[in-house]
Amino acid sequence: MAEEKVFLEEVQGIRAAEKEKEKIIADAKRQAERIVSKANADGHSIVAKAKDKAKEIEEEIIAEGRKEIEAEEKKIISKAEKQAMKIASVEISKNAVRESLKVLGVKNVAG
Repeated sequence: MAEEKVFLEEVQGIRAAEKEKEKIIADAKRQAERIVSKANADGHSIVAKAKDKAKEIEEEIIAEGRKEIEAEEKKIISKAEKQAMKIASVEISKNAVRESLKVLGVKNVAG
């Protein structure tokens, strides 16, 4: 009987150890799931922040490009205005106008 008692105590100890092992494994799985969940959330947060930063940088680059284009456009317009004023200020003789109209085929040129 003493042997049976020792055997039963050993079996109970083994069962208790198995229950403890199962509890430890379940706790470890829950902890691993929490870690994975947090890592996924952190990953999504990092990606969202990176997208926001990329959008911000893109907008800055576009704004800078617009400024450069506007400056170049102003230079071109200014140059064109100066050339137009120069051309407009040139006087053309009546004779040159008459000859030009003849070349174009305009008849009855007065002058």
